[in-house]
Amino acid sequence: MDEIRTPRLLLRRFRREDAPSLFRWASDPKVAYPAAWNPHSSVEESRHIIETVFSAPLTWSITLRADSGSIHAGDVVGAIGLSTIDPADRELADPAASSEQSKLALRESERELGYWVARPLWGCGIATEAARAVVSYGFRTQHLTAIWGRHMESNIGSDRVMQHCSMTVIRHASHVWMPIVHEYRDELVRRVTREQYEQSQSEQKQDGAQQ
Repeated sequence: MDEIRTPRLLLRRFRREDAPSLFRWASDPKVAYPAAWNPHSSVEESRHIIETVFSAPLTWSITLRADSGSIHAGDVVGAIGLSTIDPADRELADPAASSEQSKLALRESERELGYWVARPLWGCGIATEAARAVVSYGFRTQHLTAIWGRHMESNIGSDRVMQHCSMTVIRHASHVWMPIVHEYRDELVRRVTREQYEQSQSEQKQDGAQQ
């Protein structure tokens, strides 16, 4: 898996030694709640998550390339990834296909975008910068045909991040069960296809040329 560099960020594989900085932010309930997982309870739990969940392909740690306040360059400040989609997941299903077709499809060329960022960096464009880079990587390097995403309807931050990635709303999913936190939530399900992404990139280039 490639490292990804942006003006402010380095996206790289997680390492076991990242556990203390991961725990620093992943133990924050306000970070964990929107992502639908429980706050980390110890550095050892964070290390276990690194060795299991964050060892999945196309999963990156988000690190800063320069110091920012009390956060040092190279410290983990979040995570982002393109996870495989369960063929039985009807929320992430093409509305143009029948439910049975969607359930049986392998969908190897599609992934789901997921991410979180440390609370002190909210509103700084870090999630957007990381997400744009990963979406670009997914289409241009992994040759994906579509990238999906979903977030709570009340999550204005993720709403903006996914809009910046040209991800349009496919459906409103009501009363969706979150197994880790044991509650139901209302979500927005979004998607961007490769064709839509390429079109948005072309339009941005044209707008830049005209300015």
